[in-house]
Amino acid sequence: MQTKNITAALLAFTLFSMSAMSVAQSSHPKPEKIPPFAADRVLVKFKPGSAASVIGKAHRQAQGQVMRTIPGIGVQVVRVPPGTVPGKVAAYKANPNVQYAEPDYNRVLVVPNEDPGPVLPSGGSVFEEQWYLNNTGQVHNTDQIGIFGIRLTTSGENDADIDAPEGWDISQGLVTTDPAASNTPKIAVLDSGASCVELDLQAKCLEQVNVVKDYVPSQPYDGSDSDILGHGTFVASEAAADTNNNIGIAGVGWNTGFGMFKVCYRESLGGAFVGVCPVSASIDAIMRASTDQYHPNGTLLRSQYHVIPMSYGTSVMRSRRHGRMVWWSWQLPATTVMFPGSILRPALIPSQGSQRLSR
Repeated sequence: MQTKNITAALLAFTLFSMSAMSVAQSSHPKPEKIPPFAADRVLVKFKPGSAASVIGKAHRQAQGQVMRTIPGIGVQVVRVPPGTVPGKVAAYKANPNVQYAEPDYNRVLVVPNEDPGPVLPSGGSVFEEQWYLNNTGQVHNTDQIGIFGIRLTTSGENDADIDAPEGWDISQGLVTTDPAASNTPKIAVLDSGASCVELDLQAKCLEQVNVVKDYVPSQPYDGSDSDILGHGTFVASEAAADTNNNIGIAGVGWNTGFGMFKVCYRESLGGAFVGVCPVSASIDAIMRASTDQYHPNGTLLRSQYHVIPMSYGTSVMRSRRHGRMVWWSWQLPATTVMFPGSILRPALIPSQGSQRLSR
């Protein structure tokens, strides 16, 4: 029951407080100006039973080099000569042994330039500024100065929040001390990485997985496991920062642990930094996060995560593979995938009764 309560609270948090973070501002490059797919990668799935010699021949004919195979679904991430993606996709599709092939589409994480935000005139705790958790109509200072040199204030709307304190009164969840445990809620954050050395995160961070470490963008590569953009650290903190510790902000998951899957790397485009999130990385991370992970000797290392937030997106999901992976993860007992700020076309998701994915 506690796991279900905490999972429901995390769902409410993700949909309520993170949806605006991936919306591009006018001072940043628009997502449609960012290349829609990687210039040198395609995704290829061969038909079951295809011989290794047949697969190798197909790659040689397309000048493709397999970077890796996504576990669980057998989709190969294939590097091809830059600028040849449309032709290579067509070549693979023409091969009778290929089940499907598509570009490695990009999803975009745009970090807006904003002012520091309202500040409590009383100099109160940061929790009071987290109005989306508990809104009492508290007064905040703004960055605007009135005609008499007095800083202007603003106030919230009472109870326009997710009732976090009321939820914590019901349950604060269970601390995950063993990543292999299945009875404690865990969050897999797919984003730009996280600084797990932060005091508010270090005790809650279960693992860091860099899924894009072997990707080479057109700009100098963000090759670290940590978070250069800052977006992933913020998302992870909102979800699972240490709560009631007099440091930083309060995480919605009071006792909830999280794993950080880095699926976005930083590129400079049009004078601004953006996060480029390849679909292949997202699919790979979803597969890893939504399934139990075992040591080669058969020992369970980490059980599946219960919630997978992806706070990045574009106006439409181009990749049929990504949509199907999200649908597939929905069929598992406890995993829910969410991506605020983006829209899935229902046609990309197999329907099951009335279940559909939307905004």
